[in-house]
Amino acid sequence: MNATIYDIAKLGLNTPEFFIFNSKGTCSQEFPKDKKITIGKDASCSIQLNDQSIDDVQVIGQKFGSYMYFIESGNRNLLKYNGALCNQIIIEENERAEFKVGNSRLIYTGTKDKLKKLVLTHDIPEGSVGVRLQDKSPIFVSQGCLIMGSHRACDIQNEEWPEFAAALYFSPSGVYLERLNSSCELILAQMFIRDKIQIQKECYFTLHGKSIKLLIHGDLNEQCSIIFQNHNKVSDLCLVPLNTKEKYSIPLAANSRLTFGRSDKCDVTINSAQLSRLHAQVMCRNKFILISDNNSTNGTFINGNLTSKAKARPSDIINFGELEYLLMYDEPSTIV
Repeated sequence: MNATIYDIAKLGLNTPEFFIFNSKGTCSQEFPKDKKITIGKDASCSIQLNDQSIDDVQVIGQKFGSYMYFIESGNRNLLKYNGALCNQIIIEENERAEFKVGNSRLIYTGTKDKLKKLVLTHDIPEGSVGVRLQDKSPIFVSQGCLIMGSHRACDIQNEEWPEFAAALYFSPSGVYLERLNSSCELILAQMFIRDKIQIQKECYFTLHGKSIKLLIHGDLNEQCSIIFQNHNKVSDLCLVPLNTKEKYSIPLAANSRLTFGRSDKCDVTINSAQLSRLHAQVMCRNKFILISDNNSTNGTFINGNLTSKAKARPSDIINFGELEYLLMYDEPSTIV
């Protein structure tokens, strides 16, 4: 675990944070506001993970408008939300999300004033699973993840537990209870849980000596099918307009070759004086595009750099003249 460790108490109230943990330890990382963040094994990454199974840059996080995007950028898909591989995760910038990159689990907190225990409730959402501690009102989750431990980032906290002890979450195949710490004692139906186990009915489990009841409301299989109905589909890329009057993204089907320009003979016609009649050509692949400028008047740029021919990956900013687009995945996305 090589990410910088910060004094959490000194971080500003409006500063989002990451908490990163895996078998090698736990640390926190401040999120640079309005700045791209890279997650991977390379030393140049904003968050460097000591995990040889991931790429130099595996995931890129960036704020666009009022949303945070975490976009898969590796050669292999290793970004997981609730156990399901996904191309990108989109959340409101102040909201919280948990996801995995390779062997590490990351908690993005949003702003610090959001970092608090979930409100205990008696209102049971349909298709939800809950946790009841002793005689307290239960905590329910119907899509996200409940993390239990002694760390202040956990949803359910107990000072006698390890920092991150266990997680309860929905996945494509059902609801799972997972042990997060090798020193944690997790027992269900008199069986010691070393990794994870699927939950199919209400039951009690013991976490580090504390008995906890799992509550179920509604059809969990139906809820899982709703949450992950698109996760097995192949996602093409698209260009999302950032500073133009266009309302719709431009789909980039894999293995297609598209011409961009002002002329109605182009595959993608953009009626703007910023573009030449035949401005550029784009060759689309599964995880990147190749852009070739056609000696245009106003130029083609990738992340602000003028280019005649170059590769662009998801999260890159593409400019045709002054028209700006974000390259990202089209459907499906995991929107939290």
